[in-house]
Amino acid sequence: MAYQTGTASSPIDLLQKMVTWLVSIGWTQDMSASDAPGWRAHLHKGAIYVHLYAAMYQQPWAGSGNTGHAIFLYLSSAFDGGQPWNAQPGNPPLGNGTTHAVGVGMPLETAGAIQNYYFFSDAAGDNIVLVVERTPGLYVYLGWGASLLKVGTWTGGQYFFGSMDGAMTCYLEGYGYPVIPSAGIQTTSSCPGALDYLGADCFFVRCDVDSFTGKWLGLSNNTNVDWGYTGKFCMCSVAPSGNATLEYSIAAYTSSGGPAPPFGTNTWDFQNVQTSSADARANLLPPLIWAQRDIGEYSLIGSIPNVFASNGVGSGFSNASEYVIGTTTYKMFPYFAVIKQ
Repeated sequence: MAYQTGTASSPIDLLQKMVTWLVSIGWTQDMSASDAPGWRAHLHKGAIYVHLYAAMYQQPWAGSGNTGHAIFLYLSSAFDGGQPWNAQPGNPPLGNGTTHAVGVGMPLETAGAIQNYYFFSDAAGDNIVLVVERTPGLYVYLGWGASLLKVGTWTGGQYFFGSMDGAMTCYLEGYGYPVIPSAGIQTTSSCPGALDYLGADCFFVRCDVDSFTGKWLGLSNNTNVDWGYTGKFCMCSVAPSGNATLEYSIAAYTSSGGPAPPFGTNTWDFQNVQTSSADARANLLPPLIWAQRDIGEYSLIGSIPNVFASNGVGSGFSNASEYVIGTTTYKMFPYFAVIKQ
């Protein structure tokens, strides 16, 4: 089954349902076990190893003291049951050479029930998107896959993303709400690939670029290693709905680095006028990914499969409604849409 929706009684129940669904679409379960009070899960498909963690007021990342309720994610090249969850072989390491992994997360409201989840996969089961309605009308997500839709020929392609940088996902439970309203906490997360509200790493791609080979690029504009800096950046054309600013040397869908509504005023930017006021048709913009070169400029390397930036919800579409174009069905969420197969 390439698509599944339902409810969950807790973050642990949500993760266990993810594992069952992933196995049903072709993934192999390497481990799914209690890591009290949370739950860890490790699966693979071919050479892609995914590591998931349901935190119950915990922080599974090394180097961060903030705790909370969330699902966390990173990819690596292997699985070793004798290693901790955050130190699997071939993980994306921090730029300072430490061995523990960096990754992404989606914050959940509490240890209690989750009212709606949506699991998406392509036909082959290679590219995965998990969307959760954590409170009414507020959506968060995780995703990963075998390869970006590449532009040109380059080595690598595996990618993963989340609503927020992993180490900062529980930031608000540790320190309270920030001054700037944050996507994923007070409102739905920005489109996958867009910067999180802190400008910390919330998207990673394995890409050999110039002298930076055999490593992961992190989508961020912050070199703080505690926030996921791996040594070289990538960037996305989609403007964030939070406070982070875009890199000005890429071709972006907005003419300004400031936030989109409801936190900003860039209502006339290209990205925010993609739904027709006449007939409610919505254009869907692919999240284009750019890799930083050794000279400091950026080159286009591809786009994220099956997800699109959209401003359709609130402009003719409702939360989790379906939009059919030809033979393709898109599930609509605030700021983004996902292909339903």
